[in-house]
Amino acid sequence: QQALDQGDTINALSLALTAATIDNPPRDVLDTLINVAYAPGVRRIAPGANQRPIAALAISPDGHYALSGSGDSLDQSRNTGGGPGNPPPPPDSNGNTPATQPPVATAATASSDTLILWDVATGRELRRLQTISAAFVDVIFQPTPADKPQAISAASDGTIIVWDVLGGQIVDQFNVPASKKITLSASADGGLLLIVGGTQDQAAAPFQILWDIANHHILRQVAPPAQGLWTGHLMPDGKTAISAYTTARGTLQIVWDVQTGATLSQFGLWHDNMKQPFYRLDIRLDGKVGVLNVGEPDVVLWDTQTNSEIKRFQAPTVTTLASSFSQDGSKLLITAQDGALRLWDVARGTLIRNFVVRNVKFASSVFSANGRVAITGTSSGSLYFWDIETTPISQLRQLGKDEVKQAAFLPNDQILTFGVAPAANNKRDSQMIDWDLKTGAQLRTFGAGHLFMPMAMAISPDSKFALTGTVRNAPGAAPVS
Repeated sequence: QQALDQGDTINALSLALTAATIDNPPRDVLDTLINVAYAPGVRRIAPGANQRPIAALAISPDGHYALSGSGDSLDQSRNTGGGPGNPPPPPDSNGNTPATQPPVATAATASSDTLILWDVATGRELRRLQTISAAFVDVIFQPTPADKPQAISAASDGTIIVWDVLGGQIVDQFNVPASKKITLSASADGGLLLIVGGTQDQAAAPFQILWDIANHHILRQVAPPAQGLWTGHLMPDGKTAISAYTTARGTLQIVWDVQTGATLSQFGLWHDNMKQPFYRLDIRLDGKVGVLNVGEPDVVLWDTQTNSEIKRFQAPTVTTLASSFSQDGSKLLITAQDGALRLWDVARGTLIRNFVVRNVKFASSVFSANGRVAITGTSSGSLYFWDIETTPISQLRQLGKDEVKQAAFLPNDQILTFGVAPAANNKRDSQMIDWDLKTGAQLRTFGAGHLFMPMAMAISPDSKFALTGTVRNAPGAAPVS
């Protein structure tokens, strides 16, 4: 119970299962086991999904699918281009950036990173979309119909791919300058894509590219008006974008017009030390509120209309990895690098719950639009699937009122129960009842004749036979006649 109270459901479940193995465990042991099983927390672990850190994660808008891309951890990124001696090509007269070739692989730089599609409900791998690639740095799902999900991935060599996710086919592919930090964001209608290439190297050339997804071409490249571009985010309406820069005094945020590239406003939300690899933005779906994460214990919520700070939320530990809104903006999930998560109520500014996994190092995190699921990727290549909300339980119907010792599902929506028949002449007997699950009606009653307390039942694999057993000296057993 203490582990559960701390949000450590993995250890809580292990302890509760062990306690339940003692002879005749008390009721509070079983109650705690049930509470742990249905509590929010880690639902499934996919160990070693990749051999490298999980650098990019995304969940589809309907919450059914997830994509994970392996690459370099945030604080150990390889520079795959755009640095000294390898500048990106300049845009042509139309503002388009020519395709760049990935660097030649050597023993020191070669990597084989993987993009994997997952079933969110089961935590099972569905397919591998790409198995030989440069390091993935970002991936997002498009707001496409649920039966035709599409996603966009970015690799450190500058390769951008639009995917038919279920078919595993490439819909579109193009190149931007290579960069160890590429951020993707799309408009709410899925028509416009913003690609931001950031850098920590003053000699490298960062970039901002707007891509027309439907017509497969660059709309424009917007030159950064300041030094230190690191990341950015397209507003949901696709009319404006916000770019995030590093300065000697903290952060600089610049809002600009998508049609003209002109700066509309600029402001600074953070004026202290920061951990640049963890510097990122998230914008609420209505475009009115944003959240700034700089790797420090405080996460800043700000009003995108006035560019003013609204409030700050406390991260679970000292290094915040990511901060993400649910789709309705009511919840904010903050993930720390050392395995802790914290869920906040945005409007009230109150903590909803803590989560924790011991002895891991997270490299990426994603929060589902419905606010029910999160996935975290580790630096060792494993995935953790989280239930953020308590598993809902509701009673469908009650089948009878007699004492039942065992129950089993049968084919054709039926349930077989084995238990104690109503007492007749002060004598107990056994009974088996075949129930219709949909209506709750008794289809058959049989199985009388046991002299002692009914206790055990097994069903044959073909569901044609049942084997039952009793306990002679069980409390309340009828005396032998």
